[in-house]
Amino acid sequence: MLGTAVLEGRNIGRYRVPALWFFLFSAGYLISGLWGPSGIVEAFRLLFAQIGIGLALMISVRRVRHLDMILYTILFSALLNAFYGLLFMFLGFESICEVFLSSGMVPGRDPYAMRLTGFLEDPTYCGLLLMFGYFISLHEVINRRLQKVLKFMLSAGVLLISIYLTFSRTTWISTIFGTAIYWGFYKLKLTQKQFIVMTLSFVIVVVFNDFFAYVTAQNIDRFSFLHSDSRTWLWNAYFKIAIQKPLGYGVGSIEELRNSRLLLNLIDSNARPHNMYLIIWIESGLQTLIALIALILIAVKYEWSLQQYQDPLTGKRYGALAIVTVTSLSLGIFGLGGLLNLLFLSIGLSFLTWLFVKESKLVRE
Repeated sequence: MLGTAVLEGRNIGRYRVPALWFFLFSAGYLISGLWGPSGIVEAFRLLFAQIGIGLALMISVRRVRHLDMILYTILFSALLNAFYGLLFMFLGFESICEVFLSSGMVPGRDPYAMRLTGFLEDPTYCGLLLMFGYFISLHEVINRRLQKVLKFMLSAGVLLISIYLTFSRTTWISTIFGTAIYWGFYKLKLTQKQFIVMTLSFVIVVVFNDFFAYVTAQNIDRFSFLHSDSRTWLWNAYFKIAIQKPLGYGVGSIEELRNSRLLLNLIDSNARPHNMYLIIWIESGLQTLIALIALILIAVKYEWSLQQYQDPLTGKRYGALAIVTVTSLSLGIFGLGGLLNLLFLSIGLSFLTWLFVKESKLVRE
């Protein structure tokens, strides 16, 4: 970020605060590799895999239309995962699915449950990617003229149905939360006709279709959010492990801890934490976790002030999309141990939008 600013002759003082916390997060993660079982080289590889896509977004994108190309690529990826998963969920496509499986591709749904997974092999991982694509579709529907929104309304509907079929409670909550931000804080409302069409279509498909009734019955336990939920027990156990060594056990230590007496003395399970914040704290220390949370809060703060800014050519408000994805994914990684790269992509989108405002590429409405 700072290097790009210097090369282009910008005032680097604008980037000081986010760059500082980004550096602290990266440094904390890498240093924890020195005493972790994975080692410093593996720590560097994992760090780059997590932050690389967001960093590339910041470095490479310099025009609003290029940002649109990135967003459409994410949307295409989400739709590709959705359609691939739907092939395995619906009856009648068995022969096509066999061709995919015989070529070495992964199944598009959980082999042990009727839950859509796409190419990612995990319903929550897939669900959060679908959610990102859904918000991009919603962003296009809100900001386009009525005669041009049909394809994005269709993509939003497909992704919303696919999100439902992941039966990922983490994704459901995050999606509802992000949609509420769109319609509440930013007052970016669909027209009454668009809203009615999208809502009724979803309800009719899910409630009155025999297939959806069947898969819902197969996953009825997913509708119990509090009863017999083991994750709160896991979080409590790993939290007790974290506070015993607040500076971290080192990158890769989760795999050792989950099979150690330290965890088994607290809970009769060797499951992973299913919480990215706990994983970062346990492996890289509280100092690295604080840096990540600071980056998220700074991104939200920057975008909060940009809600009235839009592209002068298209009228699109990228600040709304950025804050929705950052907050929703920040909530989403509470329920799983991955996809930090998707979160950093949304953080990169936030800072890029802020840069566009500073460079007068986005103007006040």
